[in-house]
Amino acid sequence: MRTAAIIIVQDSNQSSVHDFTGAGSAPFGNRNLALLDVLGESVLNRTIARLQRYGVQPISVVSDIDLAHAPRLSWDGATADLEYTEAGELLASVERLLFEYSRQDFKALVLIQLTAYAELDYFDVLRYHRDHGRAVTTVQDAEGALPVSVFNLKQEEECAELLRSFWNGSLWHRNRPGASRYVFDGYLNRLESPYDFRRLVTDALTRRCELRPLGREVRPRVWLGDGARVDSGARILGPAYVGAHSKVRAAALLTRAASVERNCEVDCGTVIDDATVLPFSYLGPGLEVAHTLVDGGRLLHLARNLELEI
Repeated sequence: MRTAAIIIVQDSNQSSVHDFTGAGSAPFGNRNLALLDVLGESVLNRTIARLQRYGVQPISVVSDIDLAHAPRLSWDGATADLEYTEAGELLASVERLLFEYSRQDFKALVLIQLTAYAELDYFDVLRYHRDHGRAVTTVQDAEGALPVSVFNLKQEEECAELLRSFWNGSLWHRNRPGASRYVFDGYLNRLESPYDFRRLVTDALTRRCELRPLGREVRPRVWLGDGARVDSGARILGPAYVGAHSKVRAAALLTRAASVERNCEVDCGTVIDDATVLPFSYLGPGLEVAHTLVDGGRLLHLARNLELEI
């Protein structure tokens, strides 16, 4: 069954693009966590790659964030088409793409609002959708609806009407009557908070999910990205990750699922313990960073829910 996909990436707070890509000093609560690097690659890129593995192509990313010019966002324009639109025009853009794919004889459309990381088997989702023959299939788990739906493009007018009817501002209601409901029981992280983001990192490093670090495993449970440099006097106790072109200086210590993303520097004697350091961050010598997300000069202590800028 020929299947296309649309991924909607929204600026729900109407903040600047810097808030969503780990650049600048915006509070973590104002960011779209699906755009931040997780062990070398964002949830956005990982979602695109997962769809492609299941034969879903082409893929369009529709966003009211100018992702093409977002600083520090890792984006490969060859993997998906990117469409930037005003927040009030998201529905019109999605509806236009729905009709375009229908005219190109695609049979189904996967529509994803990028607010979670889900390890869906799209072969099984599409089989369920085909077997039930409804205009729309929604995906849900025991806690409720997921931000994923499948539209039957053979019923394009009904699909478009459902889309318009249930759109509420920039969001649209997924628990619609008349839709078939696919029950998902696999790995899901809803990315509702920075704590969830950090949990995704630890789940990946401890192999509780399919997500794998971008790089090579140099020894059991220790991964290095391309061009990463670790001084011979530094210690890395797995599981841990050092991203591409990052540097870990002498006497530094990474432990308990520590992750240092790309283009970072951890200076001499600094300890990273159960923490994530986001791209382009520098940690000076002799620091102890634990249970924390670090982005440049902004730190969020997860256990105390305390955020500060230094």
